Amino acid sequence: MPRKQVVSQRPRSWPANTFLIAWAVLLLGVLIATLWGPGILAGRDMLVLDHPALNNAALGLTELPGRATPQDGVLAIIGKLLPASWAIRALLISSAAGAISAGFLLARRQQANLFATALAMLVACWAPAITERIAQGQWSLVVAAWLLPLLVWAGLTQKTYLQWGLLIPASLSPTGAILAGLIAIAAAKEKRLSTTIIAIMLCTPWAIPGLLAVFLKDSAAINFGTTVVDNAAAVMAFGPHAESPLGIFPTLLSSGGIWNAQLISPGREYGVLAGCLLAAILIWSGLRYLPKGPEWPIFALGILGFAMTLTSWLSPEIYEWAVAEIPGGGLLRDAHKFLLLASPAAVLLATRVRPNWLAVIALSAALGNLWGASAQLQVLKPVHISLPEIPAEINTTETVFLPKANTLITMPEAKIPLVNPWFKMLSAVEPGTLVVDGITIDEPTPRWSAANQAWSEGDISRLGRLGISAVIDPETGSILARPDATQKAHLPRILGYILLAIWASIVPLFILISLKRPRRRHR
Repeated sequence: MPRKQVVSQRPRSWPANTFLIAWAVLLLGVLIATLWGPGILAGRDMLVLDHPALNNAALGLTELPGRATPQDGVLAIIGKLLPASWAIRALLISSAAGAISAGFLLARRQQANLFATALAMLVACWAPAITERIAQGQWSLVVAAWLLPLLVWAGLTQKTYLQWGLLIPASLSPTGAILAGLIAIAAAKEKRLSTTIIAIMLCTPWAIPGLLAVFLKDSAAINFGTTVVDNAAAVMAFGPHAESPLGIFPTLLSSGGIWNAQLISPGREYGVLAGCLLAAILIWSGLRYLPKGPEWPIFALGILGFAMTLTSWLSPEIYEWAVAEIPGGGLLRDAHKFLLLASPAAVLLATRVRPNWLAVIALSAALGNLWGASAQLQVLKPVHISLPEIPAEINTTETVFLPKANTLITMPEAKIPLVNPWFKMLSAVEPGTLVVDGITIDEPTPRWSAANQAWSEGDISRLGRLGISAVIDPETGSILARPDATQKAHLPRILGYILLAIWASIVPLFILISLKRPRRRHR
């Protein structure tokens, strides 16, 4: 039987290696310089306190969907050992370094030229789809996005244990868990069934409470009613936003188009033009050098992510039906985030750009596509904010009510809206109201509405029946009332602890089982 011919790659010259090292330092240095300094990470959806509480919301046990589960639970545990905001900075930097490394490794696997390698490293780490999520404060989703190319490389090169380990930080948010799970399963060349089981089990901290809330919705012991959601308004509000007079399609091709128009810098239309040029080069290179067998699922997922985002704009009625009828469809509302599924495919295409002069043009276009990114990164700059003082007699696990407290507030120190610190420091009944461009997407939760009505009427006993044991003034931090809570939380805290333990232990458990299992001998 003839031996398989091994194609050896000619080693790069020292100037080429020096250039790539300097390029990697530059790409990562931008992030490090932004994150460096005293303070905490606070802005829009992001509020990473040094010592957050392990409250009911962190465990995904409130009436609201567990959008910050398990990340808030992990932050609370880390915060008992060291400042959580510094731990997250380390995670962000290491994830970005992983993305840059993945671009380099995938390019070396493809025997890419020098500038195609630099292009792959850039596309893996910095793109509008990533910088816009940073500007929105969705740091855990950004961590997942940065790890997607590395998950692909680990799968294609059969580094199974590395791939499983990467799934842990990538699954800190529900969306991150789904995107990373799909990419890991698609890229796995061995132990795909085990990878699938792990990906599913990493969703348990937010999926199980959500399922229980649906199946036990008629039980008064665990449910206080159903929150009114306007799915049609949600699909329109969170649909992709054109960043150029050319329209939605070119914007999506440039990987931009987040729903929040306030995040877009002036002059972004020039970036869209550069992004379209980059996309044209990548697609043309992909057609010239068709992907190999194991890479096809990665490209299929990229097409799926782009199609989902485009569908929310082309056929909002169909997308609204999916959001309303598919279990867990609320995760689909923000359609633009599914463009991140195309990130690994874009990196693979970047490695195929030839010859060198075309790679230089593509690299220049990729840099132009980042128009305004420096302003978007400023959300990651640490800030000092005044945190409320919790009364000494209040336990962070007991349910409290904060009259007139909004989920999002604006503080002079942060200059942009951010999550109310009270809801990260206590187990408080959250309003859950969501207003976008003056349109109410989510009405207040029934429990908060009932508590607000009871407080305005002075009905303290009713507050106790709602499971509230303290009423705190969010302005002064003083205790206004101490109801006798007769109603427990809608799901027991022990469930949250168990699900968090499953999330943290499933990967080490599978690695241990795999190591102890005897390998099959091949003849």
